[in-house]
Amino acid sequence: MENKLETSYDEVTTIARSAKKGVDFHTIFLSKLHNLNEKIDMFQLELLLNRETIDGSSQLNEDTGPRVDDMELAKLLDMGIDADVASEALLQHNNNFERALDQCFS
Repeated sequence: MENKLETSYDEVTTIARSAKKGVDFHTIFLSKLHNLNEKIDMFQLELLLNRETIDGSSQLNEDTGPRVDDMELAKLLDMGIDADVASEALLQHNNNFERALDQCFS
Protein backbone atom coordinates (compact mmCIF):
# COMPACT_ATOMS: atom_id res chain seq x y z
CA MET A 1 0.00 0.00 0.00
CA GLU A 2 2.81 2.39 0.86
CA ASN A 3 4.47 1.67 -2.49
CA LYS A 4 1.24 2.53 -4.33
CA LEU A 5 0.94 5.69 -2.28
CA GLU A 6 4.50 6.72 -3.17
CA THR A 7 3.86 5.97 -6.83
CA SER A 8 0.65 8.01 -6.77
CA TYR A 9 2.44 10.88 -5.02
CA ASP A 10 5.22 10.79 -7.63
CA GLU A 11 2.66 10.82 -10.44
CA VAL A 12 0.84 13.78 -8.92
CA THR A 13 4.15 15.61 -8.45
CA THR A 14 5.11 14.91 -12.08
CA ILE A 15 1.72 16.12 -13.31
CA ALA A 16 1.99 19.25 -11.16
CA ARG A 17 5.47 20.00 -12.55
CA SER A 18 4.24 19.48 -16.09
CA ALA A 19 1.25 21.74 -15.46
CA LYS A 20 3.56 24.42 -14.04
CA LYS A 21 5.76 24.17 -17.14
CA GLY A 22 2.65 24.47 -19.29
CA VAL A 23 1.50 27.57 -17.43
CA ASP A 24 4.97 29.10 -17.73
CA PHE A 25 5.09 28.27 -21.43
CA HIS A 26 1.61 29.68 -21.95
CA THR A 27 2.49 32.91 -20.14
CA ILE A 28 5.76 33.33 -22.06
CA PHE A 29 4.08 32.44 -25.34
CA LEU A 30 1.31 34.99 -24.84
CA SER A 31 3.82 37.69 -23.95
CA LYS A 32 5.90 36.98 -27.06
CA LEU A 33 2.78 36.83 -29.20
CA HIS A 34 1.63 40.19 -27.87
CA ASN A 35 5.05 41.70 -28.63
CA LEU A 36 4.96 40.30 -32.16
CA ASN A 37 1.49 41.75 -32.70
CA GLU A 38 2.74 45.15 -31.61
CA LYS A 39 5.68 44.89 -34.02
CA ILE A 40 3.33 43.90 -36.84
CA ASP A 41 1.06 46.87 -36.07
CA MET A 42 4.05 49.23 -36.16
CA PHE A 43 5.28 47.69 -39.40
CA GLN A 44 1.86 48.06 -41.00
CA LEU A 45 1.72 51.71 -39.94
CA GLU A 46 5.20 52.29 -41.34
CA LEU A 47 4.17 50.67 -44.62
CA LEU A 48 1.08 52.83 -44.80
CA LEU A 49 3.09 55.96 -44.17
CA ASN A 50 5.69 55.06 -46.78
CA ARG A 51 3.54 53.29 -49.37
CA GLU A 52 3.11 54.70 -52.80
CA THR A 53 0.08 54.24 -54.95
CA ILE A 54 0.24 52.53 -58.31
CA ASP A 55 0.53 55.82 -60.17
CA GLY A 56 3.52 56.85 -58.03
CA SER A 57 1.91 59.51 -55.86
CA SER A 58 2.18 59.45 -52.09
CA GLN A 59 -0.57 57.51 -50.29
CA LEU A 60 -0.95 60.23 -47.69
CA ASN A 61 -2.45 63.45 -48.92
CA GLU A 62 -1.35 66.55 -47.04
CA ASP A 63 -4.53 68.47 -47.87
CA THR A 64 -6.62 65.48 -46.66
CA GLY A 65 -8.57 65.56 -49.89
CA PRO A 66 -10.20 62.53 -51.49
CA ARG A 67 -7.89 59.67 -52.37
CA VAL A 68 -8.03 57.08 -55.11
CA ASP A 69 -8.63 53.57 -53.80
CA ASP A 70 -5.58 51.57 -54.88
CA MET A 71 -7.49 48.30 -55.25
CA GLU A 72 -10.15 49.86 -57.47
CA LEU A 73 -7.47 51.66 -59.49
CA ALA A 74 -5.56 48.40 -59.97
CA LYS A 75 -8.70 46.71 -61.31
CA LEU A 76 -9.21 49.49 -63.86
CA LEU A 77 -5.54 49.44 -64.87
CA ASP A 78 -5.74 45.66 -65.35
CA MET A 79 -8.51 46.33 -67.86
CA GLY A 80 -6.12 48.49 -69.89
CA ILE A 81 -7.50 51.86 -68.82
CA ASP A 82 -5.01 54.73 -68.63
CA ALA A 83 -3.94 55.53 -65.04
CA ASP A 84 -4.89 59.21 -65.28
CA VAL A 85 -8.30 58.43 -66.77
CA ALA A 86 -8.96 55.73 -64.17
CA SER A 87 -7.83 57.92 -61.26
CA GLU A 88 -10.00 60.82 -62.36
CA ALA A 89 -13.03 58.59 -62.82
CA LEU A 90 -12.58 57.06 -59.37
CA LEU A 91 -12.20 60.46 -57.75
CA GLN A 92 -15.31 61.79 -59.50
CA HIS A 93 -17.35 58.81 -58.31
CA ASN A 94 -15.98 58.46 -54.75
CA ASN A 95 -14.10 55.26 -55.67
CA ASN A 96 -17.25 53.55 -56.93
CA PHE A 97 -15.77 50.99 -59.32
CA GLU A 98 -18.86 50.42 -61.45
CA ARG A 99 -19.53 54.13 -62.01
CA ALA A 100 -15.85 54.83 -62.72
CA LEU A 101 -15.80 51.95 -65.19
CA ASP A 102 -18.87 53.32 -66.97
CA GLN A 103 -17.22 56.73 -67.22
CA CYS A 104 -14.00 55.25 -68.61
CA PHE A 105 -15.87 53.50 -71.41
CA SER A 106 -18.30 56.30 -72.23
